[in-house]
Amino acid sequence: MRNSLAAMMLVVSTAALPTQAQVKDRDNPPLLLASQFGELCTMCVAYLRCTRTHADPDHFDLYYIQQKSFWGQLATIWDWGTVLFRDQPKSESRDVVIYRQFRDERGDLARIVLADERAHLSMRRARIEVPTGWIDRRTARWSDAQDRAIGQCTRVLPKDAQPIKAQFS
Repeated sequence: MRNSLAAMMLVVSTAALPTQAQVKDRDNPPLLLASQFGELCTMCVAYLRCTRTHADPDHFDLYYIQQKSFWGQLATIWDWGTVLFRDQPKSESRDVVIYRQFRDERGDLARIVLADERAHLSMRRARIEVPTGWIDRRTARWSDAQDRAIGQCTRVLPKDAQPIKAQFS
């Protein structure tokens, strides 16, 4: 009886470990759109808020990196099918919408939305290339097209991004 009880307690405590790790990951999400195995999640969306280092704190770009389209997901299946014959896929492109807030020449807050843009996510170079530059996937450093550091980016959870996006409508 004691052995059965001890075995059951061991199974229950072991089963709880992954759940605790998942909750912790949800509280502190990674910047990358990748899993622990390295591949990019085709159904994932991400919001990255990038602020300039030496600028008004009200100035930011919110990048909404969208999930892959139906055809993009089919292409991913093809890419992973070919892994048998070559290395895993190292990059992909995604649609991105940029929500930009800044101060205009009068000092008033201005907001624009840049739709129909593309982001290139690279595992090989560990960066997310956006129309205005790129984001380092390891350090979250935001750089312009000339490779000058211009700020930092943080991941924003979708529930926290909704009020920000609502300010742009």
